Amino acid sequence: MLMQMDRRSLLALLGSLGLGTLVPLGRAAGQTAGQTAGQTAGQTAGQSAAPGGRGLFLMVDGIGPAISAEHLRQFLEPFAARMTPVALGLRPGPDGFGPDLLTLLSGAMTGFPALFEPVLRVDALAGLSPYAQMRVVARELAALEGALVPAGPLPVILSLATDAPARPVSFDALRALGLRNVLLLGPLQQGSAQKGGSRILPCDGAAICLEGSVALGSDAAELAARLSDRKAGDTPLLAVIDAAAMTSLPLPDLRIRAEALVETMTRAVQSGVAFAVQPRAHLGWAAPEAARRIALRLDPPEPGDTEAEAGLRAMAEALAAQGWPVSQTLAAAEATGPKDVLRLGDAVADMADWATARADGGAMPCAVGTPASTAEAGALAAAGLSVLVEPKVPGAPVFDDHGLIRRDEIRDAALLAATPPGADLILALGPDSYRDPARREVTLAEITAAATDGRTIMQDLAAWAGDILPADPVFAILRETRRTLRQPEPPAEETAPDAAGLLDDARHAWMAIDTSTIAQTGLCPATMHSTPDGSIAYGTLTMWECGSLLRAVLAAGELGLIKAPVMVARIERILSVLPVARIGDQRLPSELISSDTAQPMSPDFNAFDTGRLLSALAEVDAHPATNGKAAPVVARWDLAGTLTDGRLHSFKRGRPVEAHVSQAAHYVARAFGAWGLAAASPYMVASDGSETDRQMRLLTAVTAVGAFGAEPLLLEIMEMGASDAASVLADVLHAAQRRAHGATGIYHAVSEGPLDQAPWFAYDGLRLNDAATRWESRANSSDPAYNTPEAMQATLRVSTKAAFLWWALRPGAYTAGLLGYVRDRARIAGGGFSTGIYMATGNPMAGYTDVNTNAIVLETVAFVLRGRRRRVTAPDFPLPLPG
Repeated sequence: MLMQMDRRSLLALLGSLGLGTLVPLGRAAGQTAGQTAGQTAGQTAGQSAAPGGRGLFLMVDGIGPAISAEHLRQFLEPFAARMTPVALGLRPGPDGFGPDLLTLLSGAMTGFPALFEPVLRVDALAGLSPYAQMRVVARELAALEGALVPAGPLPVILSLATDAPARPVSFDALRALGLRNVLLLGPLQQGSAQKGGSRILPCDGAAICLEGSVALGSDAAELAARLSDRKAGDTPLLAVIDAAAMTSLPLPDLRIRAEALVETMTRAVQSGVAFAVQPRAHLGWAAPEAARRIALRLDPPEPGDTEAEAGLRAMAEALAAQGWPVSQTLAAAEATGPKDVLRLGDAVADMADWATARADGGAMPCAVGTPASTAEAGALAAAGLSVLVEPKVPGAPVFDDHGLIRRDEIRDAALLAATPPGADLILALGPDSYRDPARREVTLAEITAAATDGRTIMQDLAAWAGDILPADPVFAILRETRRTLRQPEPPAEETAPDAAGLLDDARHAWMAIDTSTIAQTGLCPATMHSTPDGSIAYGTLTMWECGSLLRAVLAAGELGLIKAPVMVARIERILSVLPVARIGDQRLPSELISSDTAQPMSPDFNAFDTGRLLSALAEVDAHPATNGKAAPVVARWDLAGTLTDGRLHSFKRGRPVEAHVSQAAHYVARAFGAWGLAAASPYMVASDGSETDRQMRLLTAVTAVGAFGAEPLLLEIMEMGASDAASVLADVLHAAQRRAHGATGIYHAVSEGPLDQAPWFAYDGLRLNDAATRWESRANSSDPAYNTPEAMQATLRVSTKAAFLWWALRPGAYTAGLLGYVRDRARIAGGGFSTGIYMATGNPMAGYTDVNTNAIVLETVAFVLRGRRRRVTAPDFPLPLPG
């Protein structure tokens, strides 16, 4: 709150802090003692003297517990005496401020809010997602408030300073925390027309940035040199002085330098070259982006208070007549209007259902009150609640570890005029504001004054929340997932397959593999396409497909489709033809081999495909019937040579190529781990913080890689046991597919796989960072014609193997319907299942099947009939190294 003081009161407070006599800097005709340098009659401390150009901002940066209170006092005193604004860049750290420094800071900021603006100093925000920005800054803001609260009332903090990013970055997320003004410290970025100063620009819209600063010593000559060639209309200038360097000076020298700085600024102001203001003053120069938003809310009276009920109706009518939207606070059963907000106090389940219904409808659910417990707050956040209005708890984060924004409110309209310009507010009007007609008219007049000041937008609370909360599609999809999963999925319908039906599916899938197997090699073609004119087989196998084939044979033996001796013989035959090639300086399996001859068909090594093979070989080596048979094969390969600092590498043209950034890397790293080779995964993110923090780190890492689908994600869960990362991603993908089906009626089951037309192979998956285009089909081709939005929509498929995997791992109404959809359409006469069904047309790839699809059908059937458990003899697949 801005405190307006007369000269006598101001002098008395200055004296109590040990600050000297006031002599306003360069006072112009008509200026009063209560106005800062550059302000004229009629302007308040929060208003600018002119739009933009000549603003001069001075900030002392890095004020923390190690800074001497006496040094800071000696520096600030001349500025206070001349009524010259100084911003205070605060870094309390875990230890807060010492008592003397705390007294000085609190007295300066709350006693002279027009002179000393608090600025929260936070480093390294530029590379963070909106969620991560809010979490980091919320913690730092809470620490600052916690450090200041022992000294008395907290100042309003609107500004944050951070290092200037190398490229444009959005800081809009900070508005949700109450921060509107971002100071980007460092030289202006290349390409800017301004040189040696600062510029004001929207940081994507919701936050306003002052970009560019100059670092000064405490020597006035440096500032004088910066100001000497400036002219009216030049760009603003943010000058920054390092508090630590200032503290190293002897006190008398520091005082002399501070007085010289003030004198330099005085001359600049008197000559019309600059005017000195607080950094947050520039919010008024960036309209309309800088307009503050005030949320209006009416709180109903107690039942039976007829006078207040009449006043409530009159107030609502008066606000509506002015065109100002307003929310009402109601219980869950009554809060049915689009502007209504929830009053806490009902059963948690009822409140959670309200929040989910509101969020699913596209609104921004808001509630008023204090949750009964941390568990209740978490349940409401998981259900979709976005903003919680409750009394401020100094030192508590505004953005909590549930992902909930917690904001305070004001309950007196008179306070609207006393808050700094640019501060977003929630005004709650209770019975005291509207019961009495005279008081109601005063309240309306105070609201009118704010609404017509040219820098305020009046809104209902839900619209207010929608405007100040940042767009973070990754966080949004995590919240969608939680809302979806909190609503129990209906049980599987009667159409779900029984054991006999599943066994028949396995038999049909095995028929395609069995009848196409080449006796000489034990291998089968990668794909087969049957048409009325005959059949075409693609006889080149990847190591991934070799791994799938081994697992298919194991499943066929387990299901009784072949006898145990036949199973062993088939596996031994496949093991005998796995290649060993000299690739670079290593002995490695070739990327491709011929199914007819088992001869290498490529000079390269693929780490991902080999990972699938290693997974299957570990299973073979642990199986009682084939125990120890795979280890000699793996021993022939120099797999350790494909790892550098734990990162996987493929080989292209004899040279290693890093293969770490992939959605397959996590699965493959676990497969390497089964053979004692420790590999890293991009999914292994830092484990500190809340569950939401960890999940957001994971989803952010996944987003950086790209879209992801069922493979190898669900293969990891089924074959290796679920890691935390795989469980989270499976939840996100499953929930997104369920929601897409609910919205469109089209089943979704995305994965990678071959196509029966050019470009012949595509990776279908979910994109986390694009709500408008969530489903992607990325062609395995460099031809841009195959990766247009239209082409991607045309090749999106309901994957047959993904449908079986989902039924195996997430049995329920959706996956039962999905499996039934696939079984009805993808079964191929004569054996095998079609690779998939085109989502755009509902047509299957007629007669087109592949070894991976049929192998995974076999594998999932065995898994389900085993009780949805891994084999008792399954090997251990260790978690990867941190990525």
